[in-house]
Amino acid sequence: MTSSRRPARFSTLPDRPPTQELKAYIDQHRDLYGVEPICKVLQIAPSCYPRHAAQTRNPALRCERAKHDDELIPQVERVWHANMHVYRSDKVWKQLNREGVGGRAAVLWSG
Repeated sequence: MTSSRRPARFSTLPDRPPTQELKAYIDQHRDLYGVEPICKVLQIAPSCYPRHAAQTRNPALRCERAKHDDELIPQVERVWHANMHVYRSDKVWKQLNREGVGGRAAVLWSG
C-alpha cells in the first residue's frame, strides 16, 4: 500500500524572528496598515494579537509563569554576566539554585 502523503519540505530561509518581535512590529505599524494584513504577511495568527495587546496594556493579565519569568530574567542575566558570558542555561540554573533563587526546571535563555 502506498502512502499519499507528501514528503516534508524544509525551508532554506532563516528562522523567523521571535513572536515578541513580531508583535512589537505589529504594535508599531498597526495604525498604518491594520493588524490583519500585517499578520497575513508575517504568517502569524491574528487571534493571538488582541491577547498580547491586552497584556501589554495591563500586565496583571499575564499568567503567573510569565510574571515569574520577568522576576527571574535579571537574576539570570546577573549570573551570566558575572561568569563572563560563558555559562550556558544548565550552569546558570545550577548557580541560581545554589544561591537559593527559585527557578524553573530549565532557565530560559534571554541573551
